[in-house]
Amino acid sequence: MIRIYKLCSKNVTSVIWGSDIFKSKKRQYKRLSKIFLNSDIVNCCTPEIEKALNNLLKSTVKIRDFGKVKISRLKFGVLGLDYVKDVLENPSITFDSKNEDIKVIEGAKKENKIIVTIGYNGSRNQQHLKIISAIAGVENINNYFFVVPMTYGSDEGYYNDILNFLKSNCFNFVVIRKFLDNYDVASLRILTDMFIQLQITDAFSASMMEHLYAGSSVITGKWLNYVELQDSNLSLVEISSFSQLPEALKESLEIKNNYISGYKLNSQRDYIWNLCSFNVMIDNWLEL
Repeated sequence: MIRIYKLCSKNVTSVIWGSDIFKSKKRQYKRLSKIFLNSDIVNCCTPEIEKALNNLLKSTVKIRDFGKVKISRLKFGVLGLDYVKDVLENPSITFDSKNEDIKVIEGAKKENKIIVTIGYNGSRNQQHLKIISAIAGVENINNYFFVVPMTYGSDEGYYNDILNFLKSNCFNFVVIRKFLDNYDVASLRILTDMFIQLQITDAFSASMMEHLYAGSSVITGKWLNYVELQDSNLSLVEISSFSQLPEALKESLEIKNNYISGYKLNSQRDYIWNLCSFNVMIDNWLEL
């Protein structure tokens, strides 16, 4: 197929999406390497993806062919930032939402509950059960309201396991199953005090960028190795094991209460916008 594209195109660019390359099986390596070798450019949006690409090529192609792969390093723009920005500038959008779950979360916020969003879809890769198991015994659990978005990617068995655990451990919670439009998603980001993002693998989480831009404090895993977010003075807490989650919640809440305000929040928003807004990235993609 890649050769057909070459015949009918002046330029073929292969773009590695998300963490797909991390999840690929060894039996797929030869097919992938053929695609990359026959592409004019291969785009890697993070250093970790580029490293994974190099390792794949080293294991499948001859040394003389290795240098044939031309790599670009453009990031994916996060369209959701525009919606978050719009809602921040027009708060009535949240108040006017017709989504019942958003209204429930808004009500919990008015009751001074600490809004904690766990993951952003229903995939087992989000590790919801490990997360809620780790925080089930956290101090003052009644002060928290947990949001579990499962609008796509879940199966009924996994959904029921999560629902039953939340109920049996007396969490204040809502599991979101109904579709959220772009403004509802943006409202959720803004209503969230803390976002827990502890996937098994990930390359560059657009949802996490949206939360950071909205002003959420984020808890994530060191194994995800978000190189460009480290040492950037963001509202980010990294943990290396789930046993650290209770303490991370406390630290994250302190950051939310003491750090996310005024100049620091504006500085964080500027950093995230310049890092991954499509308004910033689009010209480079057009040139590619």
